Amino acid sequence: MVQARQQYKEAYEDDEECNEKLALSMLVQMLGKKTLSNIYKQYELMDNPEEVAQKSISPYPMIGYFTNGVGEPSYFVFVEGQILIKLNLFAKALGIWLFSHYIFNLEYFKDIKDCALFLQEFVFSLPSGQRKTSSYLSVTTSIKSYADSSL
Repeated sequence: MVQARQQYKEAYEDDEECNEKLALSMLVQMLGKKTLSNIYKQYELMDNPEEVAQKSISPYPMIGYFTNGVGEPSYFVFVEGQILIKLNLFAKALGIWLFSHYIFNLEYFKDIKDCALFLQEFVFSLPSGQRKTSSYLSVTTSIKSYADSSL
């Protein structure tokens, strides 16, 4: 991961959004483009965030990225046809996306469930009442055992 970040920085050294692009690239690699399309969509300047939110009738939170090619990008988190918040960093938008699942007690999409629960529990320390898959339990048990043994 450190090597990938360094390569990205070298390739995009003049780009202020290097870390954002790297985070999104890593998320695409972890989840796959099809899965990511369930939570993240990119829009053009001519798209109106309010109209996009209203068309997003899904009860699940979505992250919308709006750019005009100049200035700061805008990330919006939509929930049930409403704009929840506007942010300028993808990492913050992803955090709000995770928090909104927790706050509204929503299930994650099947394809992203294990990854999202891991972030929720281990990165943000938010407990989850959701049912976990056996692969998730196996991985997290191994992580906890390793962490306990290294102390």
